[in-house]
Amino acid sequence: MKNLSLTFCLVIAALLASVGAATSEIIRYGDFPNQTCSFVIRGEINTQTLAIFRTDLNTLRNVNTCAKDSSGKLAQHFFKVVTLQDSVGGDLSAAFEIVKLITDYGLVTHVDDNLSFNTGCLSSCALIFAAGKERHYTKNKNSTSVDENVIFGIHKPYFLNGSYEYLKNERLLDEIKYKLINHFNESGVDPRFTIKVFETASENIVFPKITDMLIWRVITSLSLPETYKSAGLLNDHCPVKQPYEKFQYDVQSLKKHYYITKQKFRSKTVTEAKFEQVERAFFNVLSCLNYNFVD
Repeated sequence: MKNLSLTFCLVIAALLASVGAATSEIIRYGDFPNQTCSFVIRGEINTQTLAIFRTDLNTLRNVNTCAKDSSGKLAQHFFKVVTLQDSVGGDLSAAFEIVKLITDYGLVTHVDDNLSFNTGCLSSCALIFAAGKERHYTKNKNSTSVDENVIFGIHKPYFLNGSYEYLKNERLLDEIKYKLINHFNESGVDPRFTIKVFETASENIVFPKITDMLIWRVITSLSLPETYKSAGLLNDHCPVKQPYEKFQYDVQSLKKHYYITKQKFRSKTVTEAKFEQVERAFFNVLSCLNYNFVD
């Protein structure tokens, strides 16, 4: 397994092309003194993602500001949540190491469609989500269907090395499947979830219904993690002048505009000043939900 690169990939090349570099950030929810700090993992899951996340766990941070502080405490001691954002998956080996870190530190996992700019949490990202001590899925309350899932996608891993040793590859995949079943069993996830992952064709992507994920105990809650609640963060309300439906429309529109502008900035077709203007507008809207990226 160590010598073979297993990757969860989508056949939709456009999605893969749109994914940025692996990142792991710190996000602050709520306002001082009632606030909480969390990890954010986004982008392709690879060895770089693993290294950054492992480093973040061991950074010294000020418990009041969440910022790096040489006299602060280790983040792993008071950061309780990992939010997964916009990842089409990646290297299964790296993802499994992240799974073990989340389990070892008893971290809670969280996905929120208000923070999903583009792709959601797919493939090996979904496995990382399933590793949480608690697993929270929060969504737009004005969604057309309470059972609709548009950000959590699964499919079977496959080898990228071009090997045609079908039986050998399938045996290795079976070994991985049962290791995942045993690992997830410790956090209460029904084996049917992992079986469904491996039954879904590698060239496909399936978005299970919310009810199925609740039955499989992949999702333990449709509300925010307790640390967010204590910070006073509400994902289904924002004290703005326009109606909530208008606010949600603005969020979705700004997400799209921000993402497109970011891509143009990277390709040097828009100026830094223009990008900063769009970025500021987007994060001003998110700040209404008390989401603040620290670094």
